[in-house]
Amino acid sequence: MNSDQFELIERFLDGEISRKELAEQLSDVSPAALEEEIAMMKSMRIAVEAAGLRDQLTAALPKAAPKQAKVRSLRSWRQGLAIAASVLVLILAYVFWPKAETEGLYAQYEYIDPGVPVLMSQSDQHAMYDALTYYSEEDYATAISKLSDLQTQGINNDTITYYLGASYLYQEQANEAIGSLARLTIEDGPFRARAEWLTTLAALQLEDMDQVRKLLPSILADETHPFHTQAQQLQADLPD
Repeated sequence: MNSDQFELIERFLDGEISRKELAEQLSDVSPAALEEEIAMMKSMRIAVEAAGLRDQLTAALPKAAPKQAKVRSLRSWRQGLAIAASVLVLILAYVFWPKAETEGLYAQYEYIDPGVPVLMSQSDQHAMYDALTYYSEEDYATAISKLSDLQTQGINNDTITYYLGASYLYQEQANEAIGSLARLTIEDGPFRARAEWLTTLAALQLEDMDQVRKLLPSILADETHPFHTQAQQLQADLPD
Protein backbone atom coordinates (compact mmCIF):
# COMPACT_ATOMS: atom_id res chain seq x y z
CA MET A 1 0.00 0.00 0.00
CA ASN A 2 1.29 3.44 -0.96
CA SER A 3 0.30 6.78 0.57
CA ASP A 4 -2.42 7.41 -2.05
CA GLN A 5 -4.02 4.04 -1.33
CA PHE A 6 -3.91 4.68 2.42
CA GLU A 7 -5.53 8.06 1.80
CA LEU A 8 -8.38 6.43 -0.09
CA ILE A 9 -9.00 4.01 2.78
CA GLU A 10 -8.97 6.91 5.21
CA ARG A 11 -11.52 8.76 3.06
CA PHE A 12 -13.70 5.65 3.06
CA LEU A 13 -13.53 5.39 6.85
CA ASP A 14 -14.36 9.10 7.08
CA GLY A 15 -17.48 8.49 4.93
CA GLU A 16 -16.22 10.61 2.04
CA ILE A 17 -16.45 7.77 -0.50
CA SER A 18 -18.49 4.58 -0.65
CA ARG A 19 -17.17 1.04 -0.41
CA LYS A 20 -17.93 0.56 -4.10
CA GLU A 21 -15.93 3.67 -5.02
CA LEU A 22 -13.06 2.49 -2.84
CA ALA A 23 -13.00 -0.92 -4.51
CA GLU A 24 -13.14 0.67 -7.97
CA GLN A 25 -10.23 3.01 -7.26
CA LEU A 26 -8.23 0.17 -5.72
CA SER A 27 -9.13 -2.41 -8.33
CA ASP A 28 -5.53 -3.63 -8.40
CA VAL A 29 -5.80 -4.71 -4.74
CA SER A 30 -7.42 -8.06 -4.02
CA PRO A 31 -10.62 -8.01 -1.91
CA ALA A 32 -8.92 -10.02 0.86
CA ALA A 33 -5.93 -7.66 1.00
CA LEU A 34 -8.21 -4.65 0.99
CA GLU A 35 -10.18 -6.06 3.94
CA GLU A 36 -6.95 -6.53 5.86
CA GLU A 37 -5.83 -2.96 5.16
CA ILE A 38 -9.22 -1.55 6.22
CA ALA A 39 -9.16 -3.57 9.43
CA MET A 40 -5.60 -2.44 10.17
CA MET A 41 -6.51 1.20 9.63
CA LYS A 42 -9.52 0.85 11.94
CA SER A 43 -7.35 -0.71 14.64
CA MET A 44 -4.82 2.07 14.35
CA ARG A 45 -7.52 4.70 14.66
CA ILE A 46 -8.94 3.05 17.76
CA ALA A 47 -5.50 2.89 19.35
CA VAL A 48 -4.78 6.54 18.64
CA GLU A 49 -8.16 7.72 19.85
CA ALA A 50 -7.96 5.57 22.99
CA ALA A 51 -4.66 7.15 23.93
CA GLY A 52 -5.92 10.65 23.26
CA LEU A 53 -3.21 11.20 20.67
CA ARG A 54 -5.26 11.70 17.55
CA ASP A 55 -6.80 14.98 18.73
CA GLN A 56 -3.39 16.24 19.82
CA LEU A 57 -1.88 15.42 16.44
CA THR A 58 -4.73 17.06 14.56
CA ALA A 59 -4.56 20.21 16.68
CA ALA A 60 -0.80 20.47 16.19
CA LEU A 61 -0.98 20.41 12.39
CA PRO A 62 -1.72 23.44 10.19
CA LYS A 63 -4.97 23.79 8.27
CA ALA A 64 -4.94 22.28 4.81
CA ALA A 65 -4.56 24.71 1.94
CA PRO A 66 -7.21 24.78 -0.81
CA LYS A 67 -4.90 23.24 -3.41
CA GLN A 68 -5.42 19.54 -3.85
CA ALA A 69 -1.68 18.81 -3.94
CA LYS A 70 -1.24 20.52 -0.58
CA VAL A 71 -4.18 18.64 0.92
CA ARG A 72 -2.72 15.34 -0.20
CA SER A 73 0.64 16.25 1.29
CA LEU A 74 -0.83 17.25 4.64
CA ARG A 75 -3.11 14.22 4.79
CA SER A 76 -0.17 11.96 4.03
CA TRP A 77 1.92 13.63 6.74
CA ARG A 78 -0.94 13.44 9.23
CA GLN A 79 -1.52 9.83 8.32
CA GLY A 80 2.14 8.98 8.78
CA LEU A 81 2.19 10.57 12.21
CA ALA A 82 -1.05 8.86 13.19
CA ILE A 83 0.29 5.47 12.13
CA ALA A 84 3.55 6.01 13.99
CA ALA A 85 1.71 7.15 17.09
CA SER A 86 -0.74 4.27 16.99
CA VAL A 87 2.04 1.71 16.62
CA LEU A 88 3.80 3.28 19.61
CA VAL A 89 0.60 3.10 21.65
CA LEU A 90 0.10 -0.55 20.77
CA ILE A 91 3.69 -1.41 21.67
CA LEU A 92 3.51 0.44 24.99
CA ALA A 93 0.19 -1.19 25.81
CA TYR A 94 1.58 -4.63 25.04
CA VAL A 95 4.80 -4.15 27.01
CA PHE A 96 3.56 -2.25 30.03
CA TRP A 97 -0.13 -3.05 30.54
CA PRO A 98 0.38 -6.41 32.30
CA LYS A 99 2.93 -4.81 34.62
CA ALA A 100 1.04 -1.66 35.52
CA GLU A 101 -0.64 -3.04 38.64
CA THR A 102 2.50 -4.46 40.27
CA GLU A 103 4.74 -1.59 39.21
CA GLY A 104 2.22 0.75 40.80
CA LEU A 105 2.48 -1.21 44.05
CA TYR A 106 6.26 -0.93 44.09
CA ALA A 107 6.08 2.83 43.59
CA GLN A 108 3.39 3.10 46.26
CA TYR A 109 5.39 1.27 48.93
CA GLU A 110 8.94 2.20 47.92
CA TYR A 111 11.13 3.33 50.79
CA ILE A 112 14.22 5.42 50.08
CA ASP A 113 16.69 5.22 52.95
CA PRO A 114 18.26 8.68 53.30
CA GLY A 115 21.67 7.35 54.24
CA VAL A 116 24.08 8.16 57.06
CA PRO A 117 24.82 11.85 57.70
CA VAL A 118 28.52 12.07 58.56
CA LEU A 119 31.10 14.84 58.44
CA MET A 120 34.04 13.42 56.53
CA SER A 121 36.56 15.32 58.65
CA GLN A 122 35.27 13.56 61.77
CA SER A 123 35.46 10.06 60.34
CA ASP A 124 38.38 7.66 60.43
CA GLN A 125 36.59 5.46 57.87
CA HIS A 126 37.01 7.87 55.01
CA ALA A 127 36.63 5.33 52.18
CA MET A 128 33.33 3.99 53.47
CA TYR A 129 31.80 7.39 54.10
CA ASP A 130 33.08 8.64 50.77
CA ALA A 131 31.01 5.87 49.15
CA LEU A 132 28.01 6.71 51.35
CA THR A 133 28.25 10.34 50.28
CA TYR A 134 27.45 9.25 46.72
CA TYR A 135 24.58 7.16 48.10
CA SER A 136 23.14 10.17 49.93
CA GLU A 137 23.38 12.17 46.70
CA GLU A 138 21.34 9.39 45.00
CA ASP A 139 24.27 8.52 42.74
CA TYR A 140 23.61 4.86 43.32
CA ALA A 141 25.74 3.61 40.44
CA THR A 142 28.86 5.20 41.92
CA ALA A 143 27.89 4.04 45.41
CA ILE A 144 27.64 0.45 44.12
CA SER A 145 31.07 0.71 42.51
CA LYS A 146 32.74 2.13 45.61
CA LEU A 147 31.01 -0.12 48.16
CA SER A 148 31.73 -3.20 46.03
CA ASP A 149 35.39 -2.18 45.82
CA LEU A 150 35.54 -1.98 49.62
CA GLN A 151 34.14 -5.50 49.92
CA THR A 152 36.67 -6.73 47.35
CA GLN A 153 39.42 -5.20 49.50
CA GLY A 154 38.12 -7.12 52.50
CA ILE A 155 36.62 -4.03 54.13
CA ASN A 156 33.11 -5.02 55.09
CA ASN A 157 30.52 -4.43 57.79
CA ASP A 158 26.73 -4.26 58.12
CA THR A 159 26.65 -0.63 56.99
CA ILE A 160 28.46 -1.39 53.73
CA THR A 161 26.35 -4.50 53.15
CA TYR A 162 23.06 -2.71 53.74
CA TYR A 163 23.72 0.38 51.65
CA LEU A 164 25.14 -1.73 48.83
CA GLY A 165 21.90 -3.73 48.81
CA ALA A 166 19.83 -0.55 48.93
CA SER A 167 21.82 0.95 46.05
CA TYR A 168 21.22 -2.16 43.96
CA LEU A 169 17.48 -1.89 44.64
CA TYR A 170 17.31 1.77 43.64
CA GLN A 171 19.23 0.92 40.46
CA GLU A 172 16.54 -1.67 39.68
CA GLN A 173 18.92 -4.57 40.21
CA ALA A 174 16.56 -6.43 42.51
CA ASN A 175 18.30 -9.82 42.43
CA GLU A 176 21.60 -8.27 43.47
CA ALA A 177 19.80 -6.34 46.21
CA ILE A 178 18.28 -9.55 47.60
CA GLY A 179 21.67 -11.25 47.59
CA SER A 180 23.36 -8.39 49.38
CA LEU A 181 20.65 -8.00 52.04
CA ALA A 182 20.10 -11.71 52.73
CA ARG A 183 22.41 -12.00 55.75
CA LEU A 184 21.03 -8.87 57.38
CA THR A 185 17.46 -10.22 57.30
CA ILE A 186 18.32 -13.23 59.48
CA GLU A 187 20.76 -11.67 61.96
CA ASP A 188 19.82 -9.31 64.74
CA GLY A 189 21.21 -5.87 64.11
CA PRO A 190 20.35 -2.25 63.45
CA PHE A 191 19.63 -2.89 59.76
CA ARG A 192 17.48 -6.01 60.06
CA ALA A 193 14.05 -4.34 59.87
CA ARG A 194 15.00 -2.12 56.95
CA ALA A 195 16.69 -5.02 55.18
CA GLU A 196 13.51 -7.11 55.53
CA TRP A 197 11.42 -4.36 53.99
CA LEU A 198 13.85 -3.65 51.15
CA THR A 199 14.02 -7.38 50.38
CA THR A 200 10.22 -7.41 50.18
CA LEU A 201 10.33 -4.41 47.85
CA ALA A 202 12.95 -6.16 45.73
CA ALA A 203 10.59 -9.11 45.27
CA LEU A 204 7.83 -6.64 44.42
CA GLN A 205 10.11 -4.96 41.89
CA LEU A 206 10.67 -8.38 40.31
CA GLU A 207 6.88 -8.87 40.28
CA ASP A 208 7.38 -12.09 42.25
CA MET A 209 4.12 -11.98 44.17
CA ASP A 210 4.62 -15.46 45.64
CA GLN A 211 7.92 -14.37 47.17
CA VAL A 212 6.35 -11.16 48.48
CA ARG A 213 3.70 -13.25 50.27
CA LYS A 214 6.46 -15.42 51.81
CA LEU A 215 8.38 -12.41 53.09
CA LEU A 216 5.50 -10.43 54.61
CA PRO A 217 4.64 -12.76 57.56
CA SER A 218 7.92 -12.11 59.38
CA ILE A 219 7.17 -8.38 59.30
CA LEU A 220 3.49 -8.81 60.15
CA ALA A 221 4.34 -11.02 63.14
CA ASP A 222 6.17 -8.14 64.82
CA GLU A 223 3.79 -5.33 65.71
CA THR A 224 6.75 -3.12 66.66
CA HIS A 225 8.32 -3.53 63.23
CA PRO A 226 8.80 -0.04 61.70
CA PHE A 227 7.19 -1.25 58.47
CA HIS A 228 4.37 -3.25 60.09
CA THR A 229 1.64 -0.88 58.89
CA GLN A 230 3.00 -0.76 55.35
CA ALA A 231 3.21 -4.56 55.30
CA GLN A 232 -0.44 -4.84 56.33
CA GLN A 233 -1.52 -2.46 53.59
CA LEU A 234 0.65 -4.19 51.01
CA GLN A 235 -0.78 -7.58 51.90
CA ALA A 236 -4.28 -6.19 51.36
CA ASP A 237 -3.30 -4.64 48.03
CA LEU A 238 -1.63 -7.72 46.52
CA PRO A 239 -3.44 -9.00 43.43
CA ASP A 240 -5.29 -12.29 43.80
